[in-house]
Order: sequence, then C-alpha cells, then structure tokens
Amino acid sequence: MKLRYFFAFFLLSFQCVCSQSAAITIDGNFDDWNASLTTYTDTSENISGVDLLEIQVTNDDEFLFIRIKADQEFDITDDNTIVQELGLFIDADNDANTGFDIQQDYGSELGLLFTRLFAHYNVTPYSQVSMSDLKVRVAPTVSSDEFEIAIGRHVLPDGANALFPSSTIKILIKNDDNFDRIPNIGSVFTYTFDETPVPAYTPIDITKDNAEHIRIVAYNTLLDGLLDVNRLDDFERIIKSLNPDIVGFIESAGTSETYVKGLFDTWLPLGTVDGWYVKKHGGEVTVSRWEIIQQWDHLTRQFPVLIDLPDETYHTDLLFTNAHLSCCGADTSRQDQVDQYAAFILDAKTSGGLINLPENTPFVYGGDLNLVGLAQQLETLKTGDIQDTATYGQGGFLDWDNTAVQEENCLQADVRMNYTWRSDSQAFPPGKLDFILFSDFTLTAEKSFVLQTELMSAARLTSYNLQQNDTGTASDHFPVVTDFSIKTATVSPIVYLQGAGINPYTGEEGLMRDDLRRNNVLPTTSPYQDALTCEASVFDTTLGQEHNDIVDWVYIELRDPVNPTQVKYARSALLQRDGDIVDVDGISTAVKLNVPPADYYVAIRHRNHLGIMTNGEIELSDAIVSINFALNSNLISYGSNPQTQFGNSSGYYGMWAGNVSPNDVIQYTGTSPDAPAILSEVLNDPANFLNFPTFTISGYNVHDINLDGNVQYTGTTPDTPFILQNVLAHPGNFLNFSTYQIQEQLPEHE
Repeated sequence: MKLRYFFAFFLLSFQCVCSQSAAITIDGNFDDWNASLTTYTDTSENISGVDLLEIQVTNDDEFLFIRIKADQEFDITDDNTIVQELGLFIDADNDANTGFDIQQDYGSELGLLFTRLFAHYNVTPYSQVSMSDLKVRVAPTVSSDEFEIAIGRHVLPDGANALFPSSTIKILIKNDDNFDRIPNIGSVFTYTFDETPVPAYTPIDITKDNAEHIRIVAYNTLLDGLLDVNRLDDFERIIKSLNPDIVGFIESAGTSETYVKGLFDTWLPLGTVDGWYVKKHGGEVTVSRWEIIQQWDHLTRQFPVLIDLPDETYHTDLLFTNAHLSCCGADTSRQDQVDQYAAFILDAKTSGGLINLPENTPFVYGGDLNLVGLAQQLETLKTGDIQDTATYGQGGFLDWDNTAVQEENCLQADVRMNYTWRSDSQAFPPGKLDFILFSDFTLTAEKSFVLQTELMSAARLTSYNLQQNDTGTASDHFPVVTDFSIKTATVSPIVYLQGAGINPYTGEEGLMRDDLRRNNVLPTTSPYQDALTCEASVFDTTLGQEHNDIVDWVYIELRDPVNPTQVKYARSALLQRDGDIVDVDGISTAVKLNVPPADYYVAIRHRNHLGIMTNGEIELSDAIVSINFALNSNLISYGSNPQTQFGNSSGYYGMWAGNVSPNDVIQYTGTSPDAPAILSEVLNDPANFLNFPTFTISGYNVHDINLDGNVQYTGTTPDTPFILQNVLAHPGNFLNFSTYQIQEQLPEHE
C-alpha cells in the first residue's frame, strides 16, 4: 500500500456527476457533445502555453469518450510546432492506493502520453502499452483547440488485466510543459460508466443509390499495392464492390497507365470501344470511366484532370484533383503544396493563366493529404487562405460563389468513426489522413463512407462479395468514397412557336404542328451552339400521346439577375406539340441546367423566331419550376408585345415568326428585311435551274418559317406571308408600314 496523507483527505474537492451514455462519433466534430454530458470546467487561471479549460466524459458499450477543450490550437500528438506535453491519467479501479501516485488521491493505472505515442500501464507487473493495445481513437488529426478521444472499455492492455475493473474511474489531464492540470491539485474528477444502451449504429449501404450519381474513390495503395500479387485479389474484390466512376490512386509511382487500365477493363468492363481512361502523374494515378480530356502536371504531388462527363446526363465537365501531400512533419512542404492548389483554382475561375474553366464547373479534391500537423493546410484547401502570398498571390475563396469549399465527413461504413488510416503495428493511433473536398456550390454529396472490411458483419461481407481482411491486407489506408450529384437549376418552360401554329377550335386544341418530325427532317444534333444530340428514336411517334411529339429544337438561356444582358448559361432542348420544353430524351419536362440553384432571368430562343424572356428573375432550384410563356404573355414575358396572340380569343401566345436573317428584328421590306433572304435562298438553290420564286426547298432550313419542312418564296405554301402578316398586324405598327420592324424584346447579350 502506498504512503498517503489521509489526514488531508477531507480537504479534497470531489466532483462526481451522474453519468449519461451517448452515441459519440469520433470525427473531429463536436455537435454530439451536448451540455447534459458529464463536464468538468477548470478554474480561471493566468497561465502561459496551452491552458486546459474543460473536459467532458461519456461512454457507450464499447468505448470511454473524453473531450478536451483548451484556450488555443495545438497538435495533440506532436509538440514540434506548438509546445505541449499532454497526458491523460486514469485511476481505473477508483483506488488511490494502487497504480502510480500521479496526484493527490489519484492512483493512475493508465498514463497515456500523447506526444510520446505510448501509455504507462501501472499494474503488477508494470508494462508500456501502445495506442492500439488500448483501441485509442483521436480526432482531429490536425491542430485544434479541442479533441475527442475514444478508449476501448473491454481491452486487456497487457493481455491479462482488464483496463476498467471498476465501474467508477477518476480522470486527470495534465500538461507537463506548463504544469497545468484539470482538475487541479486538491480536486478529484470521477466518472461512473452508464450502461444504458445507446442507439445502434446503422451500417452504410455501400452501393450507389442512383445510377446518375458520380462515385469518386480516393485510395492509397501502399507502395504500389496494385503490383503485389499477394494483394491484388483483395483490391479486385474492393474495387468491384465499390463500382466507382472515378478513382484517385496514390503511392503508385511504379504502376503504369496501361497496367491499371487492363485491371479495370477486366474487373469492371464498360462494354465501350475505349474502356476505362487512365492518366498518371508521379505516384498519382487517376482512373475514369469517362474520357480525361485535359491534365495539368505542374502542381507538386497533386494531379488535376478534366473529365468529360456525358452531356446527355450531366451537361458539364468535372475537374478532379488526385493529391498525395508530403508526409509526417513536413508542414512547410504541405503548406506550399496547398498554396499551389489554391492559386490553381483561383486561376481556373478567372480568364487567362494556365487554366480557364467554364463558370460553375464542378470540382473535387481528394487523396491522402497526410494532415497530421497544423490545421492551416486544411484551412487553405477550404478557404483559399494562401500563406505564401509573395509567390502564389493573395488568395481568396475557392468556390464559385466565393465561399469555402466543403470537406466531406466520410464516416466508417460500420462504426461511428471517420479514421481512414490504421496500422496497429505503428505507434500512431488511427486517424483521418484521406480527404475529399468539393465545390458544394455545384455538387451535393449524396452518400459517403470509409470501407473497412475488418469491421463488417459476415452477412454484409457476403452481400458485397468481400472478405474479412480485404482492406487490411490491401493497404494501411482504407478507400474513401463519396457519391455526388450535380446541383442543377431545373426548369419546365412552356412556349409556342407561331410558325408551327395551333388549332384552338379543333380536337387538337393547344397543339402545334409537328411537320418537321413527320417529314423526317428533324436533326438529332441541335442547331445551336452547344450542338447537343438526341437519339433518333426520340422523334418516333408517341401513340396515344401525340401531344408529346417533338416540334423542333429550342435554346434555353439563363441570364444574370442583376444584368440580364449577361448570359450565365445556355443549352439546347426539345419542344413538344403541347408547348412543353423537354430534355434530350424527349420526355423529361424537368430540364436540368448546369448552374446551381439561384435567381435567373429565363430566356427562350428559336432559330427563326424572336426570343423571349421572363419579365423578372425567377428563383430556380432542384425542384421543377414551371414557366408558362404561352399564357398571359405580357405578364410573363419581358418587354412590350414580346409575343403574338393566336386568334382573337384563344388565350394562347406564341413567339413571333419570321426572323430568318437572323438578327433581333423582323421586317418585310426596309433596311434589314427578312423576305429577301427567303427569295435568295430559293433562287440560289442548285436544283432551281430556272430560278423560279415558286421553287420549293425541302429539309431542315432556317428560312422555313411555317416549319412544314419546305422553303418557298411564293406559291402554294409560301413562307414570306408570315413576315408581312406579322409586320402589318403588330400593335406598334399604327400606320401599317411594310418597313416596320418588330423588335426582339430580349436585352442584347454581351
């Protein structure tokens, strides 16, 4: 028995607060630590160095959880940058007469020294134990002013003795650098385990929820693991179970592009001519099911590539940067590397320089970032806070909306932790070294997880065709997975084309003609700048749903809510007979646009009709926003007489037909007339040997105002009368001049 000053026992201050079990997630986020949990607050002190302020304690069935709060940022496992010597001491049997006499009325069985990366286990016989012996988990791995720690409740540190033989323990945190401690000498902090069950963790289903989600995997293969025949089967099972779209492998310097492509074409054959695409930069190897159309090789240990996503689904490209920052204590090198990346993204957002991305191009940054030192490196990646401004510029927010990018909190699929690296043979506790960050202005993280097969149940392993030791055998890093959807403003406009006409007094009320489709002259490639394509089957007749038959291609523009002369985004779409503008599948009335939800003016253009625009900005979101230009035109559309009304009382409005020049006016005769353009087209056709103005040109032609698949100046079905009729009937043409100009009401775009 130790010699104790029992006569002073009555002077001690004990704090024993009723405990409360809790479902704590060790992920470096502290929202789950609420005020109701057992808390000890230190007395106010005037102290130099790291000042301990508060500790909280709770537990579940498997772990003791401890949260430490200090007055300043420090690195709990490293004293090189911010000096501290933090230790956690636990009187595990609640007996001051056993263990090490660390402080008055504390007999410490466990002395966990974080910067020394081991623990004293003060039982008989004494032993020095590792972090893994204690199942220690710590977050975050970077510097912070608070940390959360998990210690296994049922471990046998020396292989024989239970760590917690008593249900009540005493806890002490001590900083040997400045002799600060919590609680102070003369006080005791006890905690009693609460055996109330906490809600079980719901394992994450590792399959994608939606085929259109883009699955990105960041994976350190540990020293060219894909070349190791003893590990290759494990990698194969892992990759097959994850079924990724894009993978960033690192530590793969000796692994060739051809070799990796061969693996993926065998493991996950795409059934395409080109198969998988692979690009390499040093040890970073990026694999994509879609073509990698551009790469940048000038960043240190970081490999950005531009991936050509399918237009029919995503309508945008994706910038993915595969990163492997310098390891361990190389804070200076890592900071230089992330400064480079921040400057690269800022360059991409502005014209000129090494890279120019279209506005709102989604971007993702992932890989083994080795963030075990100062949090500033992570801060730079998120906020663009460049440290070496003399070399890389002043920095600035990286996301398109000039805010911070998002760090995805990828949790383990089978346990409430977010560590991505684990090696029980090394001194460091498991930690989050692998990250995925992204533009949350353009992307939504739909699902994310870290795969560790060693923690999965037999049933889950079987369901995914995995084996228990797959991830541990393959690498000391676990694959980090995030499924993304692209944030898209979604619209469902309704417009009518005057040239296609409508029949308000027949059984086809409100339906335009679809002569172009019926005459098989509609092209599968859009006539507009983006040249989107559709399948020919989209133009097949929809029996029983003729209102959904396609009339023609149209062009949607989204314009700046402050300055509508600025077109923020534009894309082609298809127009149905009932006025619905649909996507290139010919069916989807929710037309997705490659811009994040926000306020925009919405404009519609057609190749020979005057464009129209909403009379104010419209709040667009992921939900369908319907805009009916065909009704109440002057209330919906921008400008004066932006459209023409069909008949006198039909209530339907259509876009003015006849702009074949094309410019922003319709005029029959005068300074910029449209009718002569039709005559010139007819007379100059090579088949019109006799130069008859009644000659008919068949096909898809901008001069075909009535959209019947034919161009004719005069004759049985001429196009020019539309122009004269519109000019003479326009409400602004009081004197019925044929030279009158119908002005397009769209603000002229810059």
